[in-house]
Amino acid sequence: MLALVQLTGSAGRIGGGALVDRLPAADARASAQVLVAQGVLATALFVVVALVETPSPPPSRSASSACSPSASPPSTTPV
Repeated sequence: MLALVQLTGSAGRIGGGALVDRLPAADARASAQVLVAQGVLATALFVVVALVETPSPPPSRSASSACSPSASPPSTTPV
């Protein structure tokens, strides 16, 4: 997972730098515009991640259900 985060971070920096080089604005202004756009996108993605509902864990089995009479082995009384 860490490698994926590092890979996407590197790709974002390379892509952002390439975008700054292509913008017609001055270098400082273009860098600021890309920085703001990346910040807005990151904030939006964090909100999406926070709002996505994660699956609930399966119900836990209580100790009493494991020892119920129906779970006991059949009796072995002699005939």
